[in-house]
Amino acid sequence: MKVKILFFGVLSELTNSNQIIIENIDSLQNLISLLENKYEKLKSHKYQISLNKEIAHNTDILLKDMDEIALLPPFAGG
Repeated sequence: MKVKILFFGVLSELTNSNQIIIENIDSLQNLISLLENKYEKLKSHKYQISLNKEIAHNTDILLKDMDEIALLPPFAGG
């Protein structure tokens, strides 16, 4: 199973990437733990998580093959 992770704004600078593919991950919570261990600076930044273009309001979600997860930094309208 593969999932696509997209990074936006300052988060793409912290990870030096706009997107990555992760294999063999079963839940959103496990993915977040993996990403925050791999990219420790993520722990000190606030961000929202989008799963298949919808904001995920909790992390207790099982992932499916080809899910798209985006990490979104805070943003302001104007």
